[in-house]
Amino acid sequence: MGRFGLGLLLGVMLMGNANWQDWVWVTSRQGLATVIDPTHRSVVAQLDVGKNLHRAALTPDGCYFVVAVEDDNACAILDTHSPRLITKLPVGKSPGNVAVTPDSHFAFVTNTQSASVSVVDLQALKVVGEISVGEIPRIPAVTPDGRWLLVACEGSNAVSLVDIAARRETQRLSVGASPYDMLLSPDGQRAFTNCRGSNEVFAIALPEGKIVAQATVGKRPWLLAWAKGRILCTNFESHDVTILQAPDLRVLATLKVGVNPRMPVPSPDGKRVYVLNAGSDDVTVIDVEGLQVVGMVKVGKRPHRGCISRDGKWLIVGNQDDGTVNVIDTQTLQVTATLPVGMGVMAVEAHPPSSP
Repeated sequence: MGRFGLGLLLGVMLMGNANWQDWVWVTSRQGLATVIDPTHRSVVAQLDVGKNLHRAALTPDGCYFVVAVEDDNACAILDTHSPRLITKLPVGKSPGNVAVTPDSHFAFVTNTQSASVSVVDLQALKVVGEISVGEIPRIPAVTPDGRWLLVACEGSNAVSLVDIAARRETQRLSVGASPYDMLLSPDGQRAFTNCRGSNEVFAIALPEGKIVAQATVGKRPWLLAWAKGRILCTNFESHDVTILQAPDLRVLATLKVGVNPRMPVPSPDGKRVYVLNAGSDDVTVIDVEGLQVVGMVKVGKRPHRGCISRDGKWLIVGNQDDGTVNVIDTQTLQVTATLPVGMGVMAVEAHPPSSP
């Protein structure tokens, strides 16, 4: 039990779990999974899960929070209603990232030191396979039809295309140096990856698995986001954001933001994107249609990951170096609460508006 421990869980039992859909889940390298209620600006629960928690994903049906536990070579599955740890399953070496099929049946965990992806059956709660992919697999993404898994493989300078039903890699597409993120268009017809070593973004046509566009962006592109048919790419070392028109990757604008931008967080309507700047401890607000910066918010130390709450009212920002999250009102851009979640925040996840 974490340092908030039993008292928090008793609080959950007393107040019931009727609002579980609105909770936000946070992981930390300290080994804690923390549940936040942004509406009441409070910590609901905090659970000791394992050593060095990494990225995580909420299942689309809202039932589970699936966490890569890096130092334990494990995948943890937590019940989102209780909340509680259900089980930890052994996977490959140094698991880092998680993706889930749209039907919530399977989770895929990338194993950075095994050049593989572990397949977790979330109905049976067991590992049912391991798929070989490129070296140092990073962020995975599943197409909306649940047919394909795409994995950015940093060590192979490639993207692995995996047939989910067959559980095998069918193509390995060469891209630029050190691909990291994977982003899908809402219709699933295009996949995009950023290459941190060559300052490029590539577009891949699906299901053909063919590279159809490439663009040069800023220095050391970090992560990607989709908003209003446009792709926003944060550039860590040039301290700016490149806005690209999908699907042809035409550059529309390059906007200066804070120092060392990391995660771009789009609003539910796609009109704004909030850029977390790790080096200047702030968030830059971008008007996507107007192609301009419209605001800035000071946050905690080294903001790393964030999300928008299910109701769209709150931006939750996880700060790696002070072990907190900031809850920000998206209308006023004011920080309304700062809550403890453990040092080294690695994932901040909210249920989508379509959750049960």
